[in-house]
Amino acid sequence: MSVLGSVGWNLMPSRLGGVPTVGSTLELVRDELVTAGAGREGRLRSAIETVGERYDLVLIDCPPSLDQLTINALAASEVVVVVSEAKLLSAEGIAKLTRTVETVREHYAPTLRIAGVVINKHEDRTIGGREWFEQIASALPMIEPAVPKRAAIADALEAATGLDQWPSRRAEELVVIYDQHLATIEGVKP
Repeated sequence: MSVLGSVGWNLMPSRLGGVPTVGSTLELVRDELVTAGAGREGRLRSAIETVGERYDLVLIDCPPSLDQLTINALAASEVVVVVSEAKLLSAEGIAKLTRTVETVREHYAPTLRIAGVVINKHEDRTIGGREWFEQIASALPMIEPAVPKRAAIADALEAATGLDQWPSRRAEELVVIYDQHLATIEGVKP
């Protein structure tokens, strides 16, 4: 049994062909990656190394917090893509994340770096949206274009349908943006 399987993580097919996901229960994640004690920062990296060579890209989606799970994800990563909104609290969170990345680089992952920021739910027509976008862009590289705030995202999510299957022009526009982001992310060399 692989390390992934031994901690209750199983590769599962997703709706996207050739893109499996790893499912887990919160209790197993907490036990193995947060409360397990010595070596916990390297466990996710070790688990990914057992399957990573089979994939062109491994994405680790983290909640917007700087807890032990995020530390483990950063320690297992080579490149960080920050997804944020262009708002005051988001900019403050990015500053804290940047400091956390520096600490993780110092102690666990010397080659870890931030590839850039994807601005999500962007409201280009608001003064605050434009100003905070500029503030964030002055601090970190941006992965553009920004993802505009669109009801199609929530509608497709609630219908358990991918944006590429959602029947609207706005969804099609978002798919093009996400494809551009993926191409950018895939082109970032560790």
